[in-house]
Amino acid sequence: ANTPYDDVNGWGGQGFTGFRGAMGTSGLLSYYYSSQPAIELDRCTYGNTNENPVANAMCRDVNSCDDCRNRDISQVKVAHMAKVCGVPWSCSFDIKWPVEVSPLCEEYHRAWSEYRELFEEEHIKGANFPRTRKNGNYRNDIYQGYCTERGKEGYKGIADRDPIEEWEILCDPDLDCGPGRYVMNDCTCSPVDDPCLACPANTRCQLSPIFMCIDCGCGFCNYDLQPCCTFNGVNNCKSGTNDNECLLQFDQFGAFLGEGNACSGVEISVTAMPNGCGCQPNENTPCTYDPSKRTADEICFICTSSDILPDATVCSDCRECLKNCDPCVEQATTLSAMEKCLSSKPLNDGLCRVECDRFCR
Repeated sequence: ANTPYDDVNGWGGQGFTGFRGAMGTSGLLSYYYSSQPAIELDRCTYGNTNENPVANAMCRDVNSCDDCRNRDISQVKVAHMAKVCGVPWSCSFDIKWPVEVSPLCEEYHRAWSEYRELFEEEHIKGANFPRTRKNGNYRNDIYQGYCTERGKEGYKGIADRDPIEEWEILCDPDLDCGPGRYVMNDCTCSPVDDPCLACPANTRCQLSPIFMCIDCGCGFCNYDLQPCCTFNGVNNCKSGTNDNECLLQFDQFGAFLGEGNACSGVEISVTAMPNGCGCQPNENTPCTYDPSKRTADEICFICTSSDILPDATVCSDCRECLKNCDPCVEQATTLSAMEKCLSSKPLNDGLCRVECDRFCR
């Protein structure tokens, strides 16, 4: 291209500058088509960024204020994930994605991972270049086993050759249990009516919002960072301590209401968990994990009353959410004051406190 460009006047001196990609293809094509016969494509179909259509009280597109966040992924031909959703090769799923963008972000990342899987099946062949082992436990329902943890460090690249760990169970690489069935630890498939059989020992089976097997020792802890729960030897978790702090009626856990031990059928509804705290069954590989990879802080991933005090270094999002339920959360500066606040009527009525669940872990 012989068209001149500078940072002030943009391409051809026509002002196409000052936006992301202005110096590259986006800017050049904007300049070119501004003076050529062209049909402007629907931005929600071709270039869907999954962002709010309004910015600074004005529509981003002068010709349309359609909300692209409401588009079904089947209607999206070109997606721009980085700005709002993050890129899937950074394993950037975020439970704090706003509800307006979360569905499409999940679909974008899932579709990308499925296309990567198809690419490997088609092009990665031969003993000298085996396909990536899909044994990652981070949001397996989205990343198809290509993520071991959140963040780019957890991504399993095509060229990665990770060693087989002692705790792993290897089955036939071509095993496929099909929809609704999951690989069990003996390399057979679970029955459709009992998917929890795919969960390994020492875990609780969570069916909603996503199917996960959560280590009984992870989640709820007392103030000394000792797990509230332990495995009951059958297929669930039981109380591992007699501490009052593990009883829900003592309001130790900001987003959880009720009575009795936190291990007794409490739905924590996690969608992701720390390394070493469980696994996610799938139809190709057994659900296994390495408990030695978790730290004390990661084991106790449910926010406690002490975690949401003003001087705490964790759970700031939980504190921000709960203080919208009752200002006493912001006013409490001691542990006893916070526990008293959490037992107050406004925080125990309605859904406000429960709706903070996703921010309190």
